[in-house]
Amino acid sequence: MVVVGQPDKQIPTGLFERVEHDLVAVLLSAAGGSHYPTTDADQFDSETAALTHPAIAEAITHLTPFTKPKGFRVPSCVRHHYEHMQDWKVDYW
Repeated sequence: MVVVGQPDKQIPTGLFERVEHDLVAVLLSAAGGSHYPTTDADQFDSETAALTHPAIAEAITHLTPFTKPKGFRVPSCVRHHYEHMQDWKVDYW
């Protein structure tokens, strides 16, 4: 199940997916870099409750966490401006 977020309001997107028979994965993802979903186990339930739809928060109510929330952050995005290159390698192709 996917609950689409609202990046302009700092509300992440949520994903709830069954991995195995008795194991599910819950993912919170925020676009734009202005807000990162929590990695604090005590705040995870409240952050899922703040999604745009309560389905994921309701689904995890009776579940026991397998691990602590893990964060993945991209420190920076690199944009290559090829139009600014001074020396094109002509023998590349």
